Amino acid sequence: MPPHDAWLAIVNPASGRARARAVWPAVERELGRAGVRFDVELTTRPHEGEAMARAAARDGRRRILVAGGDGSVHDVVNGIMNAGLDADDRVTLAVAPGGTGNDWARSLGIGRDPQAIVASIVDGRTSLLDVGVIDFPGALPPKRRWFVNVAGAGYDAHVISRLPERIPSALAYLKGALSGLASYRSPVFHVAVDGITIDSRLLLALVANGRYCGNRMDVAPNASLDDGL
Repeated sequence: MPPHDAWLAIVNPASGRARARAVWPAVERELGRAGVRFDVELTTRPHEGEAMARAAARDGRRRILVAGGDGSVHDVVNGIMNAGLDADDRVTLAVAPGGTGNDWARSLGIGRDPQAIVASIVDGRTSLLDVGVIDFPGALPPKRRWFVNVAGAGYDAHVISRLPERIPSALAYLKGALSGLASYRSPVFHVAVDGITIDSRLLLALVANGRYCGNRMDVAPNASLDDGL
């Protein structure tokens, strides 16, 4: 499909306890004032943004703006990466942070000021960022997922799996992390990276493309989103 000039804004009204619903109108007004051409799609259920982004990329969309949090970004990234595009066919992804944590945006230095968000879009200030890939060969059928911020295994994943799709508060992750410690048993990990092998029970293992996760937890201060690792 030929590239589509207009931006597609994928808005998650439920993100961040409906914070995105409040953030988006201001961003929308600034886009209009700046003369930016855009279309809007609102998600109505969890993970719908993935299907929207996949369909948009296949339809020639190469500019997508996410209004939501880290979960919304994650869904859209997976939609883009699973759209079957050519390796050199790049999609520009912008974000208007409106979630509970907004850790990916924080790693990029993107705040919530609508004028600053739209100014970066108008100015075309972009970076080529890394995308991580996770394969689940034991799944039926085998599964592949993508991530741009932090991927966790062990206790981190255990806590996430126990949280509701819509996180009720900014402290929900911390509360979940503390409440499950007494009954959690660390699994055996086999980790091989950079010539180092670890076979041991570990509380958790994180692969950090960005610095932050779990709502501002600075788990990897030296992480870089664009170092090719």
